[in-house]
Amino acid sequence: MGGGNLQKSQMARAKKQATMAKEGAGGGGSEGMKKRQADAGVHAAANAERAKLKEEREARNAAKVAKEAALERKTAKLNKEAGVPGTELTDKEKKAKKL
Repeated sequence: MGGGNLQKSQMARAKKQATMAKEGAGGGGSEGMKKRQADAGVHAAANAERAKLKEEREARNAAKVAKEAALERKTAKLNKEAGVPGTELTDKEKKAKKL
């Protein structure tokens, strides 16, 4: 392959610009339109997958909150048994516990 570095760089640049222009043209005319338009089944499947992931995330968060609440109750009980100051129940909390 003949030519200097300048000529090689110019050719490479021209080829790159040609490919970029082709890609930026909107995706291949009518064939590209067919690829970009999905049928209702694809959308329904995607929405079902999103809903499933959301339910799983909510279940994990609910389990996490329940675990934290149980740990807090256990810590409060241990502190009360150990006689740590400030862990006594207030009158309002005592009434709520009786109900």
